[in-house]
Amino acid sequence: MRGMLWACTLVATVTLPLGGFSLGLHVPLILALAGWTLAAHGLPRIANAVALMLFAIAIGLHFVGANLASPCQDAWSKSVLSFGLFVPLVLALAVLAARSDDAPLEADLRLAVLVVVGSLALHSAYLFAIGAPPQIRASGIFLEPSHLALTVTPLLVALVFATGLRDKLWGWGGAALVFALGGSATFFVVFVLGLLLAFLEQFRGRWTRGLVMRAAAGVAVLVALVTVSPFRDDFTARALSIGEIDPGGNPSSLVYIDGWLMALDNLATSHGLGLGFNRMGCEPRPITETGHILELIEAGDSNYNDGSFTFAKVLSEFGWFGVALWALAIVLLVRMVFSSQLGALAGPATRALAVAAATVMVLGGFIRGTNYFSGPFLYGFYFLLMSVAHTSKSPPRIRLHE
Repeated sequence: MRGMLWACTLVATVTLPLGGFSLGLHVPLILALAGWTLAAHGLPRIANAVALMLFAIAIGLHFVGANLASPCQDAWSKSVLSFGLFVPLVLALAVLAARSDDAPLEADLRLAVLVVVGSLALHSAYLFAIGAPPQIRASGIFLEPSHLALTVTPLLVALVFATGLRDKLWGWGGAALVFALGGSATFFVVFVLGLLLAFLEQFRGRWTRGLVMRAAAGVAVLVALVTVSPFRDDFTARALSIGEIDPGGNPSSLVYIDGWLMALDNLATSHGLGLGFNRMGCEPRPITETGHILELIEAGDSNYNDGSFTFAKVLSEFGWFGVALWALAIVLLVRMVFSSQLGALAGPATRALAVAAATVMVLGGFIRGTNYFSGPFLYGFYFLLMSVAHTSKSPPRIRLHE
């Protein structure tokens, strides 16, 4: 589990171009970790191995059918190359999920937050020193603030729910710095969702007066962080601009609306089957009302291959099959929160990490995202697999190691 944490947070920031899409160094690291695990311990017993294999077969059949019927005129080699990597990567994640240990992660979480938030502070200082315009937002070692938000949210949520006061202060302090320096509306949304679902998982069926007071204190802290954030007005403008197709509208909101319009157009032109794996952005591209506006402000190439959020990409490339897959992911997330699937993990911090990472992937996928190989997507996928592909001898309490 420690290896996955570092792979999907810091190692994932180092990327290389590969066949028309970017690939982080965390991908070969995950494959290497799975290979080492198999060599050292053999094939783990996975409770839902049949379901996992059926999933691999289903996406394989969809890959063949969608690519044969796709209206795309290019991006075939990109699709084949990326799909050929994705299937073994999913199996590697399943192996690692089934073999994950339950060692405490608090020290690793603090160090990862220090690196991520520290890089954000240094980037902010640099932009201030050179007099950069306010449109340029600090993101530290990440390409943009939203990528930082998706990556750091599970780490901060985990520290907030840790048992030690020092860890809680690290969590809230790190969140305060991201609110103050990051300028990402995405962070506010996914952080709140992560806190809420982690809270429900930790304290379901155990409501007390003290717990209600702690929850109220947490809400008060969140309100204070948003209130004092220098980006508060920008957050509000983005939210209010959703649904407005106007040349003078917020650019980020226009990109988000365009993602939905492109996805729906791709769904229609592919007759519900989807364009094929990793083929969003192929020629001919959808012609949308917001697309014309983005061209006018020289942002026409923004997120055309991922829709700006993960679900737009899934809907475009998998069609109605993708809707079913995402519905399944939501069911798994709900089960993580309201059942005892995570009961055997080392402690509240690790359970909160699992829930928040899955939340970023599943619910955050309706807000922002990049591709199927990004660190946040794979980290959430890893914890979803952990909730179903484990070695279980005494349900409902599970052991994640043998």
